[in-house]
Amino acid sequence: MARQIDVQFASECELPDVLNYLARTGDEEMQQVIVHNPNTNAITLLYLTCSPYTSIRCQIPFHDNVTDEVVEKLAKDIAPEVLVSLAMVSTTPEDILESLAHNTNRVVRYALTRNSSTPESALEIIADSESSSMILLNIAKHRNASHKTLEKLSQVHQHSIRIAVARNLYTPLYILQEMINDPAKDIVDIATSRIPN
Repeated sequence: MARQIDVQFASECELPDVLNYLARTGDEEMQQVIVHNPNTNAITLLYLTCSPYTSIRCQIPFHDNVTDEVVEKLAKDIAPEVLVSLAMVSTTPEDILESLAHNTNRVVRYALTRNSSTPESALEIIADSESSSMILLNIAKHRNASHKTLEKLSQVHQHSIRIAVARNLYTPLYILQEMINDPAKDIVDIATSRIPN
């Protein structure tokens, strides 16, 4: 019963110093509650970046009080799950997202291609070194994909990737004009419909 009261107290506590103390002395369940408490401050979140529990470190990037210092510490984490969390968050700084693009873990790369804030440079890094159709498909649909990357993807063998390039609202006119010569009729039709008369 006392344990439930402690956890309940931590979930409702509004005192950053108390939350900091509980984070340092608590187990995984206590840290779990603290990382979800909106009153947890950046100092406590920074401490939690050293938590022995991967499940706690994975949740830190989603907290509203995360600072650049916290993000930089998490970007050095060895657990891919933590890097995936960072890659998913739209507020992660662009330089961190770009550094994550060099990671060889496909789940990290996939998460980056699903994040609408991932910069053009990071998408280029991934597209230049990735062979996964699902990841390339996400890049072909991405609003931040560079013209160079979209042009490259418009010429790949996989039909689904080429069709995604043709449908991407950010695909430039010169690529669409090239795609009207695509061997697939549906791609030709999409590209043609997107070229102004």
